[in-house]
Amino acid sequence: GSIAGAAQTIITIPADNIKTKLQVQVGNVSSKTLMFKGPFDCLKQSIRNQGLKSLTAGASVTLLRDIPALGLYFCTYEQIKNSMKSDWGFHESI
Repeated sequence: GSIAGAAQTIITIPADNIKTKLQVQVGNVSSKTLMFKGPFDCLKQSIRNQGLKSLTAGASVTLLRDIPALGLYFCTYEQIKNSMKSDWGFHESI
C-alpha cells in the first residue's frame, strides 16, 4: 500500500500542479487575459520559466501524507476482507 502511495504521488503531482495553476490564474476568458491557454500551454510555460522542478513542487509533503495513509488503508482493507471471509463465509471475489 505504501509503495502504491509513492507511485501514485510520482504520477499525479505534475498533473495536480498544472491543475492548480490553471485554477488560480487571474484573468477573464472572454477578454483573453488568462495567463495560460490550457493545460499543455501551462506545462510548456512552467517548464520554460521555472524548469522541470516546478512540476514536482509539493511532492515531499504529499509523499509524507500518501505513503502512510495508503499503507494504513490497504492494511485495514485486507484485515476487514479476511475477517469477512472467515466470519461470514465470503469468498475471494470481494
